[in-house]
Amino acid sequence: MLVRRWLAHVVICLTLVFGIASGASGEPEQSNLQTTASVEQTFREANQAYREKRFLEAQQLYEQLVEQGIVSADLFYNLGTTYAQLGDSGRAVLYLEKARRLAPRDRDIQANLRLLEPPMNRAHERLWHQLMLSLTFDEWLSVFFIVYVVCALSWAAWFWRPRAQRSRLLKASAITLSVAAIVVGTCAGVSYYYTQATRYGVVLTPGAIVRSGPAERFSELIRAPEGLKLGVETYQDPDWKVVYFPDGQLGYIRSTDIPEI
Repeated sequence: MLVRRWLAHVVICLTLVFGIASGASGEPEQSNLQTTASVEQTFREANQAYREKRFLEAQQLYEQLVEQGIVSADLFYNLGTTYAQLGDSGRAVLYLEKARRLAPRDRDIQANLRLLEPPMNRAHERLWHQLMLSLTFDEWLSVFFIVYVVCALSWAAWFWRPRAQRSRLLKASAITLSVAAIVVGTCAGVSYYYTQATRYGVVLTPGAIVRSGPAERFSELIRAPEGLKLGVETYQDPDWKVVYFPDGQLGYIRSTDIPEI
């Protein structure tokens, strides 16, 4: 499990965000540069601690960046592998899942998840599900927009030509692009459902009890293994969460046992 270096685009985004904030408040730009430099320095220190096998120190430094609202696949990956080195597979899976949402095609993230997550996490995955998650929702949306625009231009070119000059090849291309737009649009919709509309959590407590109702008096359905990924919904009692298994079974679990991804 190798530590990742800082992504340049994260630093650029930080500069833009803090630059906009300071422009609105009239704060000097120097403070923004200091903030960005502080983030980079903390990340470098955490990486160094990881390389020197000071994993607890590395975990604390990475957590500082998470608490500051930094969102980065590299940061989540590093924190996940750090928790793995500390023997906390539940939090390792949690942060690796966060990293996978941002970088779904990253082989290191996928390989580490396969090593750490319980087999139940992938028991119900199908090829089409893996295809949906091969791109982020924003990437699917971008592909759909491109295909839609090219499709519209193809139809416009066909309709605007004189009838005698309308080629079958151009019409066939327009039809093909129309089908492609429908398929990609459907994929974008499914991706939105799985990555945006549906909420997931990861079980942190080994042997956490999933019950048939939101109280200790209800029967035990299963003792969930550490690192198990489940669909989650909030419940009217904040001490409990509704969880959904891949087979559709519903249960209730203590909120402290399953933070959301």
